[in-house]
Amino acid sequence: MTTDELETTPELPVPLADKVLLTSAEAATLLSISERTLWTLTEAGHIPCVRIGNLKRYRREALHAWAESEEESPSDELRPKPRKPRDSAGF
Repeated sequence: MTTDELETTPELPVPLADKVLLTSAEAATLLSISERTLWTLTEAGHIPCVRIGNLKRYRREALHAWAESEEESPSDELRPKPRKPRDSAGF
């Protein structure tokens, strides 16, 4: 391959696994959620992001940590929710 060929060869995209920061689309895909849901969770402060000017990028490790923190055990899903106590009038 000559120098000219190297200069005109298009760059290959960086594999998702090798990227330091993920775009919103990539982060949403990784979490199997929509970009809108990702945006909503990010704006609410639930999912951490890196802000670069107007851009938001996501660290893979932070997304994995967030997903693990949201994980529920099977017993949590089966446990009945506590009821509110009734007032003395029975209403």
